[in-house]
Amino acid sequence: MTTLHIEPEELRESSRRLEAVAVQLLDAETDLRRAAAMLDMAWQGGHSESFINELRALKNTLQTRTDELYSYTMILLRQADKWDEMDQSWQNLFRGS
Repeated sequence: MTTLHIEPEELRESSRRLEAVAVQLLDAETDLRRAAAMLDMAWQGGHSESFINELRALKNTLQTRTDELYSYTMILLRQADKWDEMDQSWQNLFRGS
């Protein structure tokens, strides 16, 4: 059987990196929202409405993916805490023996 070795601090570091990317995505979403609003005011007629609707759909998808990324950061943090707790339990068990 393969031995599984998890370093909780590495999980936390990965979580921090994912969170930084999520923050960048939030900034991109804000920029996209501003650009869409400016475009909506400036561009009338033609295919403007369908283009704006596509932008809104993309913004919604970006928001969904950003929310998922934040969820993954929290999952990693919870897993790191669980591994720390298990390590502590094993240490206490062996010290008590």
